[in-house]
Amino acid sequence: MAALAGLFVAGASYGVSALVTPHLSRQVEVPQSAGNTTAMAAVPSSQLVSTGRGLYTQVCSSCHGENAQGGYGPNLHGLGQSDAQVGAVIKNGVKGKMPAFGGKYSAPQQQALVAYVQSLEK
Repeated sequence: MAALAGLFVAGASYGVSALVTPHLSRQVEVPQSAGNTTAMAAVPSSQLVSTGRGLYTQVCSSCHGENAQGGYGPNLHGLGQSDAQVGAVIKNGVKGKMPAFGGKYSAPQQQALVAYVQSLEK
C-alpha cells in the first residue's frame, strides 16, 4: 500500500493517471501523456520499475513465480536481452508458451513491465 501511496504522490508531479485493468481489483498508476508513449523517459526509472513490479505481481507471477525466478514460465533474472526484445515478448507473447499482453496492457504499462524485468539481476 505504501508503494501505491508513493505512486499517487509522484502522480501529482508527473501527470500520472490511474488505470484499472478490468479484471483486476487494484488500481495501478502508470505515467502517460496524451498518446505519447515516449514520455516515459521523463519518469524516474525507480518509479517505472515500481509500477512494473506491481503489474508483474498481479498477472505475471502466476507463471514466472513470485520473485520471477521461474515456475511454469522461465526465470526472468538476467535475461541479457534488449528492452525491445523483452517488450516484443510481452506485447506479442511466445506461440504455445506465453500469451500476448499487447491487447491487455497499454504501451506505458508494457514499458513499466520491461523496466521491471530488466531490473532483475541474476
